[in-house]
Amino acid sequence: MTHKQTLPHGTATTAKFTLAIHPEKMLATIRPLILLIDCSYSMSHYYDEKTRFAYALDVVRQFDTTERPIYVIGFGETQPPIIDSIKDLMPHSFRTLLTPALEIALNLDPHHLVLITDGVIDDSALARDFITTHMLSVDGVICADDPAGIEILKYVIGPGSVTRCTPKQLSDTVLLLTN
Repeated sequence: MTHKQTLPHGTATTAKFTLAIHPEKMLATIRPLILLIDCSYSMSHYYDEKTRFAYALDVVRQFDTTERPIYVIGFGETQPPIIDSIKDLMPHSFRTLLTPALEIALNLDPHHLVLITDGVIDDSALARDFITTHMLSVDGVICADDPAGIEILKYVIGPGSVTRCTPKQLSDTVLLLTN
């Protein structure tokens, strides 16, 4: 089932995986922070007491959405239905396709994009071209010790934009990147 959604700037989309946290508080003069969260099954792997994905959701919960709008876009191979809260966002995919999430993010006129992943981006060349063409500023945080994933992420968003951390360090790392 496809749902049509109108984004804050009046752009309609049929994407099924955009979550706006408190969009009614969005001010026209404040450009949003957009968190792109990997929804591949590998994010279900445990690190200590929680999954990587649970740590990624902790990142979302740390932001005060009264100061600036925050959007969360989950990405993977398939698109989950439009969700009303982050508790409905979950890993669902065998592949990690970033470009459709970037297309939605671009429509939101982002101030800052933060990509949270644990490894390989399957459409890396396409995503890199999209980022370059649209001159998007993306910081990537990889929460796994995957050398191939780190190299691919460096290729996609640029080597100076990739930060490696443990899943437990995700919240602190993203907070540093966004302040």
